[in-house]
Amino acid sequence: MTEDIDNNQWSMKDKLSQYRSITHLQQRTIAHSKDVMNNLRKKQETKIKDLIKQNNKYRENYGLSIYGDRKKLVPVLQNHPILQLAYQNKIPKDIEENLKQVAFSKKKQLHRQCYKNKQREDDFLNIKLELEELQTASTTSKDHMWEEQQLTYEIQQVKSKLNAASIINESSLNMINVLEKDTICYNRILEELETDSKKQYHCILKAAKLGQEAADELSKLHKEYDIIVKTVKKNMKEKNRAIHNIKKKYEKVRAHNSHIPKVKSHEVSQSVDADNRDSGGEVNFQESEVILPVMERTITRLTGILKELQNISLVPSFEDIFPRALEQLKNKVRLQRQVVINEEQKTTILDQRNTLDVLLEVAIYHTLKAAVTYVIVI
Repeated sequence: MTEDIDNNQWSMKDKLSQYRSITHLQQRTIAHSKDVMNNLRKKQETKIKDLIKQNNKYRENYGLSIYGDRKKLVPVLQNHPILQLAYQNKIPKDIEENLKQVAFSKKKQLHRQCYKNKQREDDFLNIKLELEELQTASTTSKDHMWEEQQLTYEIQQVKSKLNAASIINESSLNMINVLEKDTICYNRILEELETDSKKQYHCILKAAKLGQEAADELSKLHKEYDIIVKTVKKNMKEKNRAIHNIKKKYEKVRAHNSHIPKVKSHEVSQSVDADNRDSGGEVNFQESEVILPVMERTITRLTGILKELQNISLVPSFEDIFPRALEQLKNKVRLQRQVVINEEQKTTILDQRNTLDVLLEVAIYHTLKAAVTYVIVI
């Protein structure tokens, strides 16, 4: 076009009209490009607003799931069975590695596609240059070319090559800028994932430590309670055995002395004095001398057993031992019931933690997916 305008055969009026048409065309193309850019900007702004709304919605759902909104747990898991099967038994580190692998594969595919496009552009430019050379060769032969035409032809070839080189340079610079933005976004996402995983690890460790301490304390209480129950039962058996032996001995003494007639105390003393006077003070108390030491030993043994029970049960008197034992038995039943309730609560808490882990993985996946789509749109 410039060659035709620079030709001396054209008049000034025609040249001005051509320049006006060229400028009008440039202005129209610039206005069209501005309209296209404004439309793209509006679309991107609407998409960004939709993504922000969607992200806020996911954050609200995540907060509700943390603070106990059980109504939405079941439909979320039913609506996303693939994600549940993919990430339900994985730890955050494995999820991070999986996402890194996916990002690396996507980057590799992007580089490969850019390289193919660049090759196609180079092939297109080479074909275009060859076509122009063939067209010029067909219109004007080299034998009848003037020196000015030869020079203009060479200048046009140099300009076309420079234009092709500038286009290739601009495209490569744009590709480099896009890749730099992608790397920055992916690095930010990975850093946020690392911080979130570290916080989750700390929370899980604290919960595990507290659970272990509670289990240790509960086991210690169980052991102490079993020891106290065994000692109390043993002492109660010894007490019952001693009482039974005393009853037997009491029955024997009572059966032995049942044939002795009942007399008054002054008559017994008079008869004893008369017998002493008659026999010189020798009385036959052989049976009473045998029974009394046995009874004293049993009484001392019973008092020792009762004192041990008193020290174990921590009561002020012997009468409070049996009520304290009944109270301990009631406490044992109550503690056993509490252990069953605590185990049920533990299982429910573990189930809730597993469901919350799945929801967290789903939310992370959706945020990453939205971020990747946003980067691709940019």
